[in-house]
Amino acid sequence: MRQTLIRRLGCVAATALLAACQSHQSDRIGDPPAPASTAVPSTPSTSKTAAATSAAAPAPASSALAVQKTDKIPDGVEVRGKLVAAYTWNDKTGNNLLVLASNDDDISVYAAQYQLQADRPHRVWMLSDAVKECDEDHVNDFDPDATHVTDLDGDGVAEVTVGYQVSCFGDVSPRDYKLIMHVGKDKYGLRGSDRFGVLMPGDHGGLTGMPLPSDCSADKQRALLHQQGEQQVFDELPVPGCYQNEDDFAKAPPAYLSFMRQQWFERMHASEQNWLQALKSGS
Repeated sequence: MRQTLIRRLGCVAATALLAACQSHQSDRIGDPPAPASTAVPSTPSTSKTAAATSAAAPAPASSALAVQKTDKIPDGVEVRGKLVAAYTWNDKTGNNLLVLASNDDDISVYAAQYQLQADRPHRVWMLSDAVKECDEDHVNDFDPDATHVTDLDGDGVAEVTVGYQVSCFGDVSPRDYKLIMHVGKDKYGLRGSDRFGVLMPGDHGGLTGMPLPSDCSADKQRALLHQQGEQQVFDELPVPGCYQNEDDFAKAPPAYLSFMRQQWFERMHASEQNWLQALKSGS
């Protein structure tokens, strides 16, 4: 089993944890490279409208699809919890809407794509994930920089990718991270853990801990564990910053897996940088 890191981090980690939480709550997306998307401020689902409470960020974009953020949710579109973001685009299937929401009451996230037909919205797919029981700290957030609407294979039908975390934790250690792509009703995912709490202050300065992986194949992960030897805190796969497997992509177009691998490592690099900034703020 993985050992907790809280004893090794002591007061520095406790302060860094608080800083990381505060930073996470106030994060706003900047200007990621296309294709990319941005989050809009959360509002209760009962209003059906996301009122802007902070500076508006640029809408998601891709070379093939014109994607717009929206603050108007049509009747007939279900939003479970507080609306986090909503986007519209047109592809050969028609006018589409993506909604993202979270609910702190049941520690859940919700995402759905709708086709906005003339008579009523038609839900194409739905994602719902939650922590069943949690008496400790938790996270249930979408990663705004992981939201993408693309047409990687050029068939005129959008691929919709979202990244999110739903975890319950009582120490300073990596949290579950999932990167999910939907293409119509088809679903592809990479599921693993982030880089929270992996690198720590060393006894003689600097940082110690497992380096950020660049290859999540099982053989490469085992080699990384072996390389770390007795210094290794983690002893099972996937290692922090990696995913379990690529089984979902066995029959998918190669462009899907290539894109998802790239996005995964970008998000893990960002996760590590956020943790290092939290350590710096707490030191």
